[in-house]
Amino acid sequence: MTGAGLGGQAGCERTPRAGTTELAPGGRGSFELELPRRVGEGTLTVHFAIPERQASDAPILMVLPGRQRNAGEYLDDWLDLVDTAPLVVLSPEFPSERFPTAAYNLGGTLDHDDEFTDPQGWTFVVIEELFDHVIEALGGNQRGYDMFGHSAGAQLIHRMVLLQENARIQTAVIANAGWYTLPDPRTDYPYGLAGIPTTKKQLRHGLETRLVVLLGSDDTDTNSESLRNTPEAEAQGDHRLERGQVFYEAGRRLAKRHGAAFAWHLLVVPGVAHEHSPMARAARLFLA
Repeated sequence: MTGAGLGGQAGCERTPRAGTTELAPGGRGSFELELPRRVGEGTLTVHFAIPERQASDAPILMVLPGRQRNAGEYLDDWLDLVDTAPLVVLSPEFPSERFPTAAYNLGGTLDHDDEFTDPQGWTFVVIEELFDHVIEALGGNQRGYDMFGHSAGAQLIHRMVLLQENARIQTAVIANAGWYTLPDPRTDYPYGLAGIPTTKKQLRHGLETRLVVLLGSDDTDTNSESLRNTPEAEAQGDHRLERGQVFYEAGRRLAKRHGAAFAWHLLVVPGVAHEHSPMARAARLFLA
């Protein structure tokens, strides 16, 4: 995992009770994060696991679930690494009734009329706020964070990499997304970048961010209930495996055209379909 901090402070040796809201060494449970007003009202439940030692220096991993928003289950995929790596894991819940597809998969970039919204209110801002909150609570030295997302979570992350100005992502792994915003300035958003209010500098930053496109070799069901089947999505491929390969190649071509230091990677995981746990295990090659 990239992004370990600068110091070497060891944490206190203790094990808080299950379900704690205490952001401290050895903590496991959940807490409520106050949403930035420009994004929404109320709080967001964040599931977390913090190592016993080196909590102020351990890499921070943000884990984003798929369309079921089952953040607690996604956190479980990483628990065995929390104290051994060590690793701080955070999995925000983003309930679908408050964060429907447009607010989660698309990061709140479009409103109900498919008009662009103010970037200051994009859902990506919550990730940055969460990082700041945890750094303050732990007295952390971390300068950035890593991300893992599967399915809908992968959709949010890849759009954040491409669009969010100054995001402090160090490594992002996106697994089995159903469709993509291609890094193609000739295709209309949300299937491409035409019309989206972003800068060439930000696009170059996205291409030079370490982004891992992780695909299951068996994620090829063309009749999947959750697979988008609009003409624009189908133009990216018949199934998730093909669409991920098309996304990666589009990034490679654009980076070559602009002379960017292309930092993306592509890995097809053999024998895996649309399953988050085996994809999380494969992601460890890049994150742990």
